[in-house]
Amino acid sequence: NRVHGLLEDAGIGDDNVLEAARAAAAEEAESAVEGANDALRAAAEEAERFGDEVAVLRDDVAAFRKEVTEQANAHAARLKDTVERHTQAVRDEIKAAADA
Repeated sequence: NRVHGLLEDAGIGDDNVLEAARAAAAEEAESAVEGANDALRAAAEEAERFGDEVAVLRDDVAAFRKEVTEQANAHAARLKDTVERHTQAVRDEIKAAADA
């Protein structure tokens, strides 16, 4: 085989070719692993940012819920006071009518 002969003439035997192929494959595999690691690192950073955004939204929802609850409680207290005043006024009118 002419290529085989040229390689031998250049001092590149079968073992050297095999070793060069192994080295090239190892380098390619290492490059692929580095690329995968970079992609995983980027995904982890994105997940962390997403987690931070979720935490901010969770805090916003909790604050909104607290505000709505406080407003609802204040409104309920005002309604209760109004009902009690009207109920007492009706009782007073009934008593006044009964005393008359």
